[in-house]
Amino acid sequence: MIVTFFARLLNTARLRNPFGNLDLDNQINILGKKKRLRKLAKKGTIVMVPTHFTHLDSALIGWAISHLGLPPFMYGAGMVLFNMSIFSYFMNSLGAYKVDRRKKHLIYLETLKTYSTQSLIHGCHSLFYPGGTRSRSGAINNNLKLGLLSSAFEAQEILKKIKNSNKKIFIVPITFNYQFVLEAPALINQYLISKGQEKFYLDNLGYSNSYKIFTFLLKFFTKGSDISLTIGNPLDVYGNYVDKNGNSLDKNNLIINSKSLYGKNKNDSLKKLSTKIKNEFLMGTQVFPSHIIAFTLFEKLCAKFKRLDFFTILRLSNEDLYMDLKEFKISYSKTLINIKNLEKNNKIKTSKYLKNDIDSQIENGINHLGMYHAEKLVVIKKMEIYVNNMKTLYYYRNRLKGFGLKKLIK
Repeated sequence: MIVTFFARLLNTARLRNPFGNLDLDNQINILGKKKRLRKLAKKGTIVMVPTHFTHLDSALIGWAISHLGLPPFMYGAGMVLFNMSIFSYFMNSLGAYKVDRRKKHLIYLETLKTYSTQSLIHGCHSLFYPGGTRSRSGAINNNLKLGLLSSAFEAQEILKKIKNSNKKIFIVPITFNYQFVLEAPALINQYLISKGQEKFYLDNLGYSNSYKIFTFLLKFFTKGSDISLTIGNPLDVYGNYVDKNGNSLDKNNLIINSKSLYGKNKNDSLKKLSTKIKNEFLMGTQVFPSHIIAFTLFEKLCAKFKRLDFFTILRLSNEDLYMDLKEFKISYSKTLINIKNLEKNNKIKTSKYLKNDIDSQIENGINHLGMYHAEKLVVIKKMEIYVNNMKTLYYYRNRLKGFGLKKLIK
């Protein structure tokens, strides 16, 4: 059902011709270690660990699992998704179980952890969001929550003790890449409020019922907005990379004797695993023109008002938030060069649109940046480029946080 639903939404030709061929590859691009993931799913138990930016992630990962021909996965989904009928239908169909993140009682948390551990011992492929919840800032979450990941460690330790059991658990990072996020204005408000220095009213999340969600999805996909997800290099529960046969590898890519993995310190292993997952998230990031526009424009405007503090800049009126278009193109080109250098070193990925000329890239980026928000985020007027909402621009700017681009652009 979910495959048919997304197929109808994602293929604009399908909307014009209900009997046309379904082809989702043009709009949802799956990158990375697809073959290795399929092979490892037959050799052991997979634990997917994706980035988390929007409620749409849970539905899209279900589509990707089906599209790749993988066995069913089980995963926990926040209660809010079950409160909206359109998402509730998909979550139940995908085998998701409810997780109430408001509950912090030890008994509840231990029950979730035990449930996860036992399911992995019995070979159920699973999915955890290691960030715990959607990224409020728009950046890849650096503070990974290792509670559920520790259940994978414990399950592997138990499996080792079972006689004649050679089952392995593989951790597979997944990076989602969107050109815009429906919830961005509300999420960035929540992030700024959490910093304790902003007094914003929380905006509506952008939807409040299934009809609004469906309308958003329809417009989102029929306007041709690309989405990609990158399958990262698989790991064992101890933070070592694994080859296509599931063998753990050391830093020199030599196979590690399985006996030497016994008795590893749990905290050290989880710390190492967390670091590797975050690195895979960064390497799995695919850059679109909209990301470069948001990053470059935000940084240049902050430099323009460098005598003002950060929160004052966020409150500036639209009339002040502009720069000369020619100057912006020069800065955009510099950011682009730095991103392509990162790509050469396998530290990031780029989209096909970054092969076009600069003017085409900027046009594409502006059209897709915040394309479904209440107001156009960035506009060009009389050879100047204007920002209509600095806070939301900051959210999209943060998607390129963590690559050292801020130092390079300065």
